[in-house]
Amino acid sequence: MGLGSPDGDFRDRRLHRFTETLSSFEELFLRLACQAKDLVYLPADHLLCSKGKNSSAMKPILTFYSKSFVLLLTVAGFGVVAVSQGLSPDGQVTQENGKATISVDYVRPLEAITKTLAKEYGLLVTFEEAPLIYSGDRSDVAESQAGRGRYFNPRGGRLTLSLETTPDGKALKSPAGSVAQIVAAYNQSGYPGRYKLLVAESYLQIVPVARADARGVMEQVQSPLDAVVTIKANGRSPHSILRELVRLVSEQSGFEIRIGRSPFLTGDQKAVQKDFSREPARAILRALVEASNKPRIWYLLFDIRSGVYYLSII
Repeated sequence: MGLGSPDGDFRDRRLHRFTETLSSFEELFLRLACQAKDLVYLPADHLLCSKGKNSSAMKPILTFYSKSFVLLLTVAGFGVVAVSQGLSPDGQVTQENGKATISVDYVRPLEAITKTLAKEYGLLVTFEEAPLIYSGDRSDVAESQAGRGRYFNPRGGRLTLSLETTPDGKALKSPAGSVAQIVAAYNQSGYPGRYKLLVAESYLQIVPVARADARGVMEQVQSPLDAVVTIKANGRSPHSILRELVRLVSEQSGFEIRIGRSPFLTGDQKAVQKDFSREPARAILRALVEASNKPRIWYLLFDIRSGVYYLSII
């Protein structure tokens, strides 16, 4: 079946309706699955249970349940890519005297901060991760007992910043300036990768510019979404366009990119009529997201163990 065929899109929509239903209950499923084995559920994309809060005691659910059960949960919407170390992507925000102090403690501090800014202030901040290869930029978390090798997280941690707000504390005084301040603080923190801020319409986009090579020496990098591509829409669905976009970007960048979460499979999606001629992939992605008529952000996260990127739109 060809890319973007009606039958293919219909099957995708039926599958996604089913998996969206599961996704809404995914945390409950996982908590019950761990509880049934007298273990503690730790929120993570790699599906971990633990005998306690100690990360050394964590085991993938695959250790305790069949591959088919785990696959069902994985299809339900898990993308990458962080094995829990007792850390949470949910940041803390405190307001005082026209300033907001934002603190996160997570393996990917920039991802956690973007989620916090979206939740607290409704900002559209996207994050594209550098492809980390230096052993000093990762933390070795847990070993699968199902023969899948070891899991690696980026070497993240705590990041705390004080940002100026409006007098009522409901908005940041300068959203772009605040995100630029966050990026600068991250780049000075010693955490993996170096980033810059791109401003495009209402989107604040954090993209990679450098990483440590295998010897630990900094080298320049580009995000896969810097690729320039051409796509003929032909009235196809947004999801069909997204799949072709991911394929073309994978070919140009040399990185395998997989779709993690996508909003374009459920409900009636308006057909895409506009062709894209030699446009940056990021701009095409932004156009697709804006066409969904709902504020959304995306994450392009790199799985260190597999060397695969996962693109999720939420």
